[in-house]
Amino acid sequence: MRRSLRGFSLVELLVVIGIVAILMAILLPVLSRVRELSRRTVCARNLQQAYSAIQIYANANHGKLPQHAYDFHSGLTFPYHLPSHTALAIVPQGAKRDFLYCPSGDLTAENAVWDDFGPESRTCVTGYVWMIRRVSNNPPPLSAPKRYVTSLAKTKDAAAVELAADLVYSFKGRFTGLDINTSDAAEGRHNSNRTSHLRSGDKPAGGNVLFLDGHVSWRPFEDMALRNDVLNDWWF
Repeated sequence: MRRSLRGFSLVELLVVIGIVAILMAILLPVLSRVRELSRRTVCARNLQQAYSAIQIYANANHGKLPQHAYDFHSGLTFPYHLPSHTALAIVPQGAKRDFLYCPSGDLTAENAVWDDFGPESRTCVTGYVWMIRRVSNNPPPLSAPKRYVTSLAKTKDAAAVELAADLVYSFKGRFTGLDINTSDAAEGRHNSNRTSHLRSGDKPAGGNVLFLDGHVSWRPFEDMALRNDVLNDWWF
């Protein structure tokens, strides 16, 4: 006796599709959070690697942090701009410079960013805010009691003094869509287009903070404070 083959009915197929859709709706946010937690971990390692390089420099220079002047007056500088000589002191010749860029941000160690205003400007755009004092054309002042620091040595309460932090900034309440130059690749990337470590698409979750004693701590955005408000609002 021949047995007839029975396929899925339309109702059964729709039920399967519905179940898959529900599972995807449950799993995708979980996977997204896992990826972001992984990026936070890599980000913290980046800052620790930067600290190791800064510490080596300081040990060879009487505890002083790498501080240089901008070779080219490029106008207003931001806390995540570094004089190229300072950046090169943190990233020795031939070493990869990726650790100066947060994996959760949108800036990468490409030449258009590394020499943002052209090779002659010696201005480097990184993916982190640096509380290292520049010799000239310092970024806007930080709100008290925060300050730009000059040395790893002879600093009271080094575990509470910030040295670097994730790039968390806004303009008129927005944390995304911040760089007007992103559409013109030939002009480079003067600004990041968004805050690092976003949640819910356009709101900051927080950021990693590197302290003067070398430890890195995650700081939720709710615990951050406005540190200056010149053109953009900077938080850490």
